[in-house]
Amino acid sequence: FNRVRNFNRHQESDSEATCYRRFAALLEVLLDGTGITMIDGEKTCKATKRNNAINSAYFEIDLSRYGRKIDLILCTLDRTEICSNEFKKDTSDDSVILDQQSKNLRTNASILRHVLYPLNHELDTTMAIDLIGTNGYLYALQLVNDDFYIAKPVSQLLYPKTRESLWLFLDTLKALFFFKVRCCTSKEYRSHLLHRIFYVQQPTEQTWS
Repeated sequence: FNRVRNFNRHQESDSEATCYRRFAALLEVLLDGTGITMIDGEKTCKATKRNNAINSAYFEIDLSRYGRKIDLILCTLDRTEICSNEFKKDTSDDSVILDQQSKNLRTNASILRHVLYPLNHELDTTMAIDLIGTNGYLYALQLVNDDFYIAKPVSQLLYPKTRESLWLFLDTLKALFFFKVRCCTSKEYRSHLLHRIFYVQQPTEQTWS
């Protein structure tokens, strides 16, 4: 344990980029070989761009043509968007945290409505991450009745800062593996979305049942 170099390196003053970089390292290992790519660096979400265009035309209001910039978008190799994920530094104000949560929910709603669901109506659910500093959560968002959405927390996420908190990381690892299983091997994704990427044998959802 004394050789785990990241312990005690975390500071409340860590920037958003630093908080993201540490957690992204876990996702890079987790998603290696799955055919899912990580698009980061405040890239624009195509689904929100499409949503803005529809709202502008329908309500006759002037909205941005460029869509929302997202911390991390998970995509297939052909850039089909799967989910949006947001990260903020530990010292963010409550208003900023709430704004991020709202933005992430609305962005994933756009991905469901304009990307996944049109591919096949069985693709009515996505999962995403919202992280503040070293703590956050994994949640599921489901599209029901065309334009209504139900969000449900799946698991708390925690990046350990000390040796004493390392045992709490076990639940986070289980949640991340479930996230991987849901995105890579669930029946709906495998049949209707992941034919777009090369097939890699993965564990089944029964692993976590």
